[in-house]
Amino acid sequence: MAPRPRKATKRAYSSSSRSQSRSSKARRPVAVAKRTVNRRPGTAPAASRRTRAELPRRGHVLDAMPPPHGGIGGLPSFGFPGDNPPDIQPERIDLTMTLDKVGGLEEQVKYLNRRILTPLTAGSPKTEMGKAALKPVKGVIFYGPPGTGKTMLAKSLASTLTTRLGKRVTFFMRKGTDVYSKYVGESERNLRTLFQKAHSMSPSIIFLDEIDGLCPVRREGLDNLHHTVSVTVSLLGLMDTVKPGEVFVIGATNRLSSLDPAMLRPGRFDHHLYFSAPNEAGRLSILNIKLADWGGSKPNAEILQELARSAVGYTGADLVKLIDRAVDIAVERQFPNFGSLNDKTPASCLDNLQVTREDWRQALATTHKSNPNVFDNSSFTGEVMNESVRPLIEGIVQEIRSKVQDYTTEVDVCLGNKGVLVWAPTDSALLDIDNLLFPAVIGMMDNRKFPAFHLSLFSEKGVLAQALASASEKPTILVIPRIDYFCMILRTKNMEKFFLEKFEQARGKNLTILASAVCGVSNLPEGLQRLFQDKEMSYKLRSVTTEERTAFFSPLFSGSSKYHGKYSTKQLTEFLKTTVDITANDEIGKLTTLHGQLTNACTRYFERGTGRGEHGELMDKFADILNTYAQSNGGACGHP
Repeated sequence: MAPRPRKATKRAYSSSSRSQSRSSKARRPVAVAKRTVNRRPGTAPAASRRTRAELPRRGHVLDAMPPPHGGIGGLPSFGFPGDNPPDIQPERIDLTMTLDKVGGLEEQVKYLNRRILTPLTAGSPKTEMGKAALKPVKGVIFYGPPGTGKTMLAKSLASTLTTRLGKRVTFFMRKGTDVYSKYVGESERNLRTLFQKAHSMSPSIIFLDEIDGLCPVRREGLDNLHHTVSVTVSLLGLMDTVKPGEVFVIGATNRLSSLDPAMLRPGRFDHHLYFSAPNEAGRLSILNIKLADWGGSKPNAEILQELARSAVGYTGADLVKLIDRAVDIAVERQFPNFGSLNDKTPASCLDNLQVTREDWRQALATTHKSNPNVFDNSSFTGEVMNESVRPLIEGIVQEIRSKVQDYTTEVDVCLGNKGVLVWAPTDSALLDIDNLLFPAVIGMMDNRKFPAFHLSLFSEKGVLAQALASASEKPTILVIPRIDYFCMILRTKNMEKFFLEKFEQARGKNLTILASAVCGVSNLPEGLQRLFQDKEMSYKLRSVTTEERTAFFSPLFSGSSKYHGKYSTKQLTEFLKTTVDITANDEIGKLTTLHGQLTNACTRYFERGTGRGEHGELMDKFADILNTYAQSNGGACGHP
């Protein structure tokens, strides 16, 4: 209906006011037009407004709203109630990425082949026993540190399944952020749409990456987050509707303990596959697969074996980074100006690029393994022993390793807790145990087929839960530095009883505890003594023997060394004997510090090809270093 006209009033106007009135009247229609243009989206003009009964209910989309997925300014309107369901499309599958091109994951590939591939491709058994043996799995959890191949294995499974079945397998990949919506009820609908589409396009694989962000543990403090709890409950219900053999659900996470326990029960995610950093054989397999297309530029078997042996703790992603770094070093060496703005070198020159052994060694020295300790996931990969330190600690490491290996055999069944305690009376010696010996022990056991975890005060609950879950399936090592101090801190937090009860749950499982302490088993608190029932497995850190110290320092004073071509063998032997004598009964840390000082002196004075430096000859420098060391120990040392 037309707007009501204004009522006329009698009022005197001056010439100025009359002109202002005319101008305001002239502007009034423009103002009305402006209000009409800028009306709220979805409302009709005044002439076509409807009554209250005709208006849609609140929350429904008005007729004047833009169509779904075409919001204001072309932006999508995903979450508005009444929209069409989200357009969930499967991922494209690379058919060249099959399971036979996955290295370092033999156990995981074997399980997927037995529980997913074989039931779909081997036909239907006739007996109930055969059906039970080939029953396909419904869901699998992949968990472990980043970069260990969880996503790659899921994609390779879809590619291999497509090849064997002869028809395309749909592969859906979603993260928690892809499912969540800010509108109430939309996240649950996104999940329902995903599972409905997977059922309609079976056989299919749903890969839920970072699943801990989708269905976290429902705790009392998080109950107010109704949205998160509702999504978790919806996913639990949808997992119960999955038909084995038609839809396979794979979840990947770095934090298994952060998942809701109801999601981990049998019947939903039937099995949990742990992904750790590959061992030496796995690293060699990955290198061979990644370098298979290099042709004549591929390094020989000797270089590959050296790389695999030296890259302890490297994940698959770290090895790819190592290869890229070696190529960059080779390009910089052969074509120093390649890539600069004024360089005219054609790209075809890189076809004959050769990566030498020295390039690989330099790449290995300038790249480092990634940190596996993500949140509460504390995998312990160990370290390879440095060649210069090997003569000093190899004997002690072998002694500790032999005790640990007695507990970590595949056929071992123990009714009690299994623990190896390595102790020393001083804090400095404990630092040597925790930072040097324990990593070397685990690194020396690199070819093991079971995981190792590192328990610390910062992530104790999650690590212990992962270790217990792993120990129920395979032998597992749990490294606990300073277990006496650890429990003392827990006592102040009123958490000691909780952890001792958790350790009691490990009774009968293949969990081996490797711990350090400042005292022996008999002096530990009573609750901790039960973890180390076998007194023979208590190892007191011994002193380094004379032979080990001689082998450790002899390269510095060897007559064949490149540093000592100008000095007699007798003089060098006297210096070696003096060094070995003044370091008797010293701890490993002090010996390595002295070795580093002597090595720096050699590097400073003789790598330049001169026999004298600004402070005198090398022998005088050695004498100064040894005198200072002896005085710090309360003795004295003169020139030999």
